[in-house]
Amino acid sequence: MRTARILHVARIWRQLLVQYCAVAMAYRVQSLIWMIGGLMPIATMLIWVELAGNGSIGGNGTSYGRQDFAVYFMAMYLLRQATVMWSVLILDRGIRRGELAPQLLRPVPPVWAHMAEHLGEIVVRLPIILAVFVLGLYLTGTLGSLTFPNVLLFALALVGSWLIFFHLHYCVGLLAFWMDGVLSLEPLIWYFTVILGGGAIPIDLFPTAIRDVLTWLPFAATLDFPAQILLGKIDAALLALGFAKQIGWIVALTLLRQALWRTGLRRYSAMGA
Repeated sequence: MRTARILHVARIWRQLLVQYCAVAMAYRVQSLIWMIGGLMPIATMLIWVELAGNGSIGGNGTSYGRQDFAVYFMAMYLLRQATVMWSVLILDRGIRRGELAPQLLRPVPPVWAHMAEHLGEIVVRLPIILAVFVLGLYLTGTLGSLTFPNVLLFALALVGSWLIFFHLHYCVGLLAFWMDGVLSLEPLIWYFTVILGGGAIPIDLFPTAIRDVLTWLPFAATLDFPAQILLGKIDAALLALGFAKQIGWIVALTLLRQALWRTGLRRYSAMGA
């Protein structure tokens, strides 16, 4: 019985991914525009590489040279491109315009469809993203510095980053059950991510007291932590702690999402939707 259930769920997910990959292909020009708009980490990399010159920039017992900044911000490029989310827009529109109501009648939970929509987009854009990532590392002479174990661990951390970002954005989107203007909160997530997650400045270069706080926030867990893995600047203890933080945030945000969904849905139903 359990095996049949698993196979049934697998078939549903396969169909959802096929469907939303087709949608992403239909809007591939829009996807290309989004990818061009996501080149900021590469521009930031060029700035830090120039600032480092032939030396290094240090802080908190560590230092970053030209190659370190190149690997770090190319990792940021890949992370940012692979974790693009628009669930706030989907939920705000669906809740305010009543588009969510027909979705509730389907046998598939809306969150599955929303998740599959994002994954379908990633599948379509991933070849281009990886090509730019590898080309950037090659042109900066840092491709050979990567190790296979670090690349595998980085890929695992990237999955955790995606899940954290998805649930974080979904929780913000669900606030549309109670308030208007939820879309205005989306830029705040972006600013917090860039500033507090290492998107503009590596977390190691912050003052020690600030760095120690930032490393516990979801933004650093989704950006700085995977980038540090790729750099090889993290030991086994910090590696285990970093993955534990990711798992903790995934669990916490999943529980919060479920609570917001149940509470908001009761309010939505009471309003006659």
